Amino acid sequence: MHHPSKFLLLHGAGGTRSKWRRLLQTEVGSECIAVDLPGHGSNHGLVPKTISDYAAIISSDLAEDVVVVGHSMGGLIGIELAAMNPHVRGLVLVASHARLPVGESVLTALQQGEFPDGLFYASYAKSVDPGLLEEERGELGLVSSATAHTDFAACHAYDGELTFSRLDIPILAVYGAQDRLLPKDAKTRLQTLNTHVMARDIPQCGHYIMLERPEELADALQSFGGARRSR
Repeated sequence: MHHPSKFLLLHGAGGTRSKWRRLLQTEVGSECIAVDLPGHGSNHGLVPKTISDYAAIISSDLAEDVVVVGHSMGGLIGIELAAMNPHVRGLVLVASHARLPVGESVLTALQQGEFPDGLFYASYAKSVDPGLLEEERGELGLVSSATAHTDFAACHAYDGELTFSRLDIPILAVYGAQDRLLPKDAKTRLQTLNTHVMARDIPQCGHYIMLERPEELADALQSFGGARRSR
């Protein structure tokens, strides 16, 4: 019998593996490997300047089959990683897309050393638990604004549409129904680019699906993992 692939969790811009903390406490947690990207959290490597540099670094260490689960910027890295490494057996984009342009005002604020309040609040559903917001305020201190700026600039510069359109693996795109950061037509666009895309919407949820609705995301991953293995 084919051994089920582990889920390799890649966090987004300016984050650390801690963004997955609530998902890791669910039933699917034991099947997950959450990593700190280079230059983030406990990974003291240099911060890569481009999405494909991130993917190349991760690819050089990837020697077993995985399903890559990428949140936001992590999804962009997942697209590149899937294109370059045959060990990627499936791809889950969590609140992500093939392109994630960033507003000039966000890049400027980060360059000046501050994480914009507007971006912080827009990242969660309006009905988000205040306790989670407080936790997340503390999380901002885990990564410098210079690192966050490098990440957001890499997202802004990246266009993965062609690469994404050529991927020939199962793909799941999970969306928060109240995500205010993704392009409005993200789901339609992805499904137009690649016919392998299955999509799942999670209600009352913003951009940080794995923090706001970890159980629903765990359920989506388990369903996807099961469907992928039976192919």
